Amino acid sequence: MKLLLKNYLFLLLIISIILIHQLIFQSFFPNKNFLLGHDYSYFLPNFIVGNIWFVKNFLSIPWFTPSTCCGVPFFGDPQTMFYSFQQLIFLFFLHLQLPLKPC
Repeated sequence: MKLLLKNYLFLLLIISIILIHQLIFQSFFPNKNFLLGHDYSYFLPNFIVGNIWFVKNFLSIPWFTPSTCCGVPFFGDPQTMFYSFQQLIFLFFLHLQLPLKPC
């Protein structure tokens, strides 16, 4: 019985954290108040390119990207963040909502 009660308390805690997070940050997305940072104009396309690379090539190293500017070096640029936690979260939530199939 205590294990069941602990699980309910844990779920209640997680749900309350998510709701508090949404109350605080929901006004920023999808940029209805023009409060989204300017750096997303650089990182968000790189996350999308990383998603395209992941769908087509899985975990092979992305040396360059033909998706932007006809072949910009992708792996050599430390700001691409292909092997990062943020890219993993982006891939997880994107594929959770709409599963993509490789071409």
